[in-house]
Amino acid sequence: MSRRQSLLRYLAARLALAPLMLWLIASLVFLLLRLAPGDPIDALLGT
Repeated sequence: MSRRQSLLRYLAARLALAPLMLWLIASLVFLLLRLAPGDPIDALLGT
């Protein structure tokens, strides 16, 4: 396998996993905000 093919394969794998990672991170943040005591908006604003 050439160096170019290896690079393209690496980039394709990263791009394929990007939506999954974004969804997982967004879900984790959502769950952490929901588990926090009080109103999530108040927690974000620090009031």
